[in-house]
Amino acid sequence: MLVSILMSIHNGEKHLVESINSILHQTYKNLEIIICDDFSNDNTLKICKEYEKKDSRIKIVTNKQNLGLTKSLNNLIEQSVGELIARQDADDISDLNRIKEQVNYIKNLRYDFTTTRAKDKDTGRFIPKYSNYLPKRMI
Repeated sequence: MLVSILMSIHNGEKHLVESINSILHQTYKNLEIIICDDFSNDNTLKICKEYEKKDSRIKIVTNKQNLGLTKSLNNLIEQSVGELIARQDADDISDLNRIKEQVNYIKNLRYDFTTTRAKDKDTGRFIPKYSNYLPKRMI
């Protein structure tokens, strides 16, 4: 099952390398990674193009003006070919088993979608504001 990882980035060079690496090193390998540079004026596009040269799963899209996150993600969804879509921000670092575990939940438990919890990188503590929007059981 192909998973399309979508990233829209505007001036995200600070954490971008670590974020992309966390996706490239996933234990689940059947991925396409579509990254949109949303008219950055830092080294975001340069970093993305370097990764595109190294890994055939990566495709870079560039906006000719800043469209914002929602429009950029909608454009990326239209270009994706995966059966599932996953999101990653330039400052996100995904656990190595993130995609594998999410795919397993969707396949084995017949979920329509999954989410992840956010942890503070320095303390390892869950961030409640970003981690508990959905009830554990939905009817």
